[in-house]
Amino acid sequence: MKMPVYARYGVRYAWIVNSRERTLEAYERRDDAWDVMAAYQEGDEVCAALFEAAVFRVGDLWE
Repeated sequence: MKMPVYARYGVRYAWIVNSRERTLEAYERRDDAWDVMAAYQEGDEVCAALFEAAVFRVGDLWE
């Protein structure tokens, strides 16, 4: 997984998109660990930190 590389370079936020499960997980780096901020499923509306203006449904990623 790329998360350790992201942490090494100071990335504070990451999204993991799983196309098989049709899910999206939003993470934030805090105190040397990745915390799950939110987990979304195909029908859910995503409104995640730093991208609040870009609201979309997870299922839209596969249309």
